[in-house]
Amino acid sequence: MIACLGVIIPAKLSATFTAVVPGDWTDPVTWGGIAPPLLVSNEDVVIPEGMTVNLDADVVFAGGSSSMTIDGTLSNTTFNGVTVVSGELAGDGTIAIWWIHFKQLASFSFSGMVNVRSLVNEVPVLSIGNDLNIIDTLDLKSGVLELADSCILTLRAGSTWKVDDGIISIAGGELNQGYLHNVMYVGTSKTTSIELSINTLKHLFIKMDDGNTLTLNDSATTVNGSLVMTSGNLYLNGKELKIRNSISQTPTSRIRGHINSDLYLNLTSVSNDTIYFENTGAGNHSLNKLRIGISDSNALVLGSELIIGSVLEFAAGKLALANNDLIISSSASVSGYNDSAYIVTSQDGAGNLVMNVSTGSPYTTFPVGTFSGYSPVYIQQTASGTSGNFSARVRNSVLENGTSGTVSSEISKVVDRTWFLNSTTSTVDANIKLGWQQAAEVNGFDRENAYISNYGTSWDQVAPGSSAGGDFNTFELTRSGIIDLGPFAVIDSWQVIKLNEINPEAAFTIYPNPARDVVSIKMPDSDDYKYELVDLTGKILLSESSKGFNKFNLTDLESGCYFVKVTNLSSNATVTKRIIKE
Repeated sequence: MIACLGVIIPAKLSATFTAVVPGDWTDPVTWGGIAPPLLVSNEDVVIPEGMTVNLDADVVFAGGSSSMTIDGTLSNTTFNGVTVVSGELAGDGTIAIWWIHFKQLASFSFSGMVNVRSLVNEVPVLSIGNDLNIIDTLDLKSGVLELADSCILTLRAGSTWKVDDGIISIAGGELNQGYLHNVMYVGTSKTTSIELSINTLKHLFIKMDDGNTLTLNDSATTVNGSLVMTSGNLYLNGKELKIRNSISQTPTSRIRGHINSDLYLNLTSVSNDTIYFENTGAGNHSLNKLRIGISDSNALVLGSELIIGSVLEFAAGKLALANNDLIISSSASVSGYNDSAYIVTSQDGAGNLVMNVSTGSPYTTFPVGTFSGYSPVYIQQTASGTSGNFSARVRNSVLENGTSGTVSSEISKVVDRTWFLNSTTSTVDANIKLGWQQAAEVNGFDRENAYISNYGTSWDQVAPGSSAGGDFNTFELTRSGIIDLGPFAVIDSWQVIKLNEINPEAAFTIYPNPARDVVSIKMPDSDDYKYELVDLTGKILLSESSKGFNKFNLTDLESGCYFVKVTNLSSNATVTKRIIKE
């Protein structure tokens, strides 16, 4: 009773709504005359055993003394659900509705079966002792969802475990790991927990606030589907991460590496997707091991610099570089590469494969190529060189001026590749081998009579040779004594690619050709020239200097192919022509 101005007034009693026949929540008949309101405040709702109520509207429970006791069934086929702001959800029946949202003051003593598409928790400690099936989303906004004795939490196939500021605690209950489901991280920085300690993870979504980081905590995590990073970063933290389907990142959502972390990319669906690592601090873009396994013909693109500390392993597929280097540490190696699994360097990008080459060691293989084909580089430092890093990349086409000018490979007899080699070592004295596949030979290129040309201020000429068969369906040519790096190309011995030379057609007359005894070389002017007779190995057999005319006696030479090289001693312009000794 309430006393007011001396008058005694009866207190208003909280109402109780009890279902008496199966029916809709909003139908008064279901409740014997009056339906409960959609905002239940300090009132009680009871669904007895044997009764089924269809939740045909969204319902909110508020008020500390509100309660809903379900000993029968509360279900629906619409998008409606229940928000428990405060009050108690009790009973031992069945709840099968679209969603339930537990706010901070809600309490839960229900011991029956719960099947919901979505459950959201904000209760500081929400202890559940019954079976809980999530069909679509488990949203841990805050607080602790405690799995008590007899609780089995099942996330159905394709459902999503959404982690904000809340967690799950195992307190005698268990997780049913029978279905592949997704995990999504949102909000601020956090460390992974039980949600990634399971073997039924399908897709991993990182949609955290910009600038925040998810840190891996388990020693090994397997993503059976895709890693999708929309915002926020992922720190590997020295742990192992395996991805088995695809990877999708925005350029601002990056992976922070670790020198002790292994990353296995066993991807079945790639469409030249790009992987980004943090680009500040060497440790942030370092891995111990990277394994590339791509089951289609596309490549995974590296969108930032990456350092490999132990091994880069190719199982299948390609890794493409854009404008950043892939650096293989001096103690690391590259394995498993072949003519369909290698490092693709960009046609227009500046990304290089960087590897250490030790003095006096065997050739170091740079397994590079373009999307058109495998085109490896092999580098060996002689005893006169110093150990250190060399970089290599390759592009399609040969340009007139090395990096610019007319595309000479459109008409010239060449291998349709340019290799770009550089080094940070103090002294380069290297032997190099360049490899290519037959499909790269254009315009009637003759691999039996070709040479490696280096562009300095022009494409130089050396004595040609015959290519050898290389690994993985390639052909190879070797050039020794390289002290200047830069662009390199493989050129037919008869081909001229705008060399710094005397025009051979207009200015260089050699006769007779073929010759038996004496061959004459006539220049169009009286400048001083150096004349050299060279064999197929590059050995200089005869050398003389004179003005615009010279002769070589071929009598003592065996029949075969030789080269006459003429150098203008004033301009250093050169030209080489082949002659036949009968």
